[in-house]
Amino acid sequence: MRVVPPADLIDAQRQALGGYLAYLRGITLEKVEGQRWEPYDYTRPRELHLGNQSDTSAGESGVHMEFFLNPTPRGLVPLPYGALFAGTPFSQRLRSGEGASWHLPFPVTRGVPLQVVQADPQAERLHARGLNPDPVPLDDVRPPFGQRLDTLLELQPEHEAARRASLAWAPEVMKAPALAAALSTRLRTFRYTLDNPCGAAANPLQDFLERTQAGHCEYFASALALMLRARGVPARVVNGYRLGAWVPEGGYWLVTEDEAHSWVEYWDDGARVWRMADGTPPFAAAADNSWSGAWTRLADAVSFKWDRYVVRFSGEDQAAGLVSIQSVAQSLAKGWRWSWKRPSPLTVGLLGMLALAWALWRFRPKRQTGGLTEPKGVRAFAPLLRRTRRIAPPVPGETARAWLARLARLRPDRAETLRGLSEAADQTLYGGGRESALRPLVKAEARAWK
Repeated sequence: MRVVPPADLIDAQRQALGGYLAYLRGITLEKVEGQRWEPYDYTRPRELHLGNQSDTSAGESGVHMEFFLNPTPRGLVPLPYGALFAGTPFSQRLRSGEGASWHLPFPVTRGVPLQVVQADPQAERLHARGLNPDPVPLDDVRPPFGQRLDTLLELQPEHEAARRASLAWAPEVMKAPALAAALSTRLRTFRYTLDNPCGAAANPLQDFLERTQAGHCEYFASALALMLRARGVPARVVNGYRLGAWVPEGGYWLVTEDEAHSWVEYWDDGARVWRMADGTPPFAAAADNSWSGAWTRLADAVSFKWDRYVVRFSGEDQAAGLVSIQSVAQSLAKGWRWSWKRPSPLTVGLLGMLALAWALWRFRPKRQTGGLTEPKGVRAFAPLLRRTRRIAPPVPGETARAWLARLARLRPDRAETLRGLSEAADQTLYGGGRESALRPLVKAEARAWK
């Protein structure tokens, strides 16, 4: 996934926003069986205004960002805390799933752009919170009760080590936020490792707390949630992602599977809100400033801009994208001198990127009559374009869905059929559908416009 902030942010604002976006929430796990955490069947998703890309009524004063999601088997959409609006290129809204999660409306085979509005637009407030998200109240203000409350407080005999550690590390009676902070502080003195030194133990949780004091994020999150439960605080584990490294060559944060992370959410009964806490020691990979690191970032930026501006959007955006690719290459080339005898690998790579940018511009897709330039399916739409060119020509940059919606307003009697055609177009553009399946639908619609 790539997270693209507004282009007009200064460095300080962007860094502050990055701190506020540090955690991208995926799915909550409330039931525990031994060492295994699972979603609770009736956990409802937090409040989130959803709509399409043209709906900007929510969060107009917020920070507008673009999330470009790569295909995943489950179509999970990780979102930051405080997100108000997640617009999709589909007519369908995101669908809610187990563990208060959000998912794409149907499986996709290529990246999907989402428009996300962040709730807190004030750079000074973002900076004040920095990289420490505790406490951040969630949107869900419903207190747990009944069977769900029992589930959120459940402890089993093999979790007794969590009770002992909680009482030893924070013996005083304290409110939930103070208790979570004290336990998290102590856990952060442990050692973070991707190895599994407790995996072979009969009781991995006890081995983690009392012997190795080392493990990956799932150990820290599980231990913190169970220690809070031992003190009567409803708590659950959350799986999601940390915000990845900033890619200056592309102007976005890159989030990969390496940023997969687990943390804790607990119920603050005094404030009547869910809050979050993270007991995992902070870990930040050193920035790779070598030529190979710059080359890797440049390659990812070029790949992203190719997909965003050339493959996906209109002719005007294609031109903007190629100019952007060229400017990226030129900015990296500053300070590097060419030597015909011993050119550096980065210099050779930069020249290759410039050649690629020229080739993309030289052999860019030609604009069709009428201006509709959606990448896949444009040839299939040719019969309908010819029939409607005089009464409703597509405007530059207009997507197929927006154009079909305009046709439906002109011909209400064809609205239902045009909506079905829009769904078929979405399947072709984003779901890997065949263009050949779209052609007969377009031809049938074109005949109705004689």
